[in-house]
Amino acid sequence: MNPILTSALAPGASSPSIPASLRTAYVKSIRIGSDDVLNGGLRVTGSSQDELVIVIGTNPGSFEGRAINADGQPVRAATVVMIPESGLKFRIDHKFVFTDASGAFQIQNIPPGDYQVYAFEQIEKGSWQDPRVMGAYEGRGKPVRIDEGGKAAIDVIVIPRP
Repeated sequence: MNPILTSALAPGASSPSIPASLRTAYVKSIRIGSDDVLNGGLRVTGSSQDELVIVIGTNPGSFEGRAINADGQPVRAATVVMIPESGLKFRIDHKFVFTDASGAFQIQNIPPGDYQVYAFEQIEKGSWQDPRVMGAYEGRGKPVRIDEGGKAAIDVIVIPRP
């Protein structure tokens, strides 16, 4: 998947080539004056003299760890989801992966920020995008901070199937 928005392609057309230097690009901030548009949204109520400033970052972090059960044993094929602790909480596609046979996982190209990490034994794909679904799991995620260019590692206790 390309990290930069590209136009829809005509049937049979090939995807445009993304330069190597931009393959890990992410939107670092969007501001109008002192307003944080990226996390707070944009409401236009009149004219403004402030510029819209979009900053692109190219030094994302990564995250790895293990999904374990309450007894500390690795859980294979668990779904691990990272949900940002920001205004983007339920407005973007969350990063997710499945654990391998040893319960290990790795997620690359993560924009810096604070996240809650959840590991599920079984969950319907994409349902973690719904705040009503995730309300049932409040407090069961594990916090992680991803620094620019940094690498974080933690174990996450798997939430058993309901």
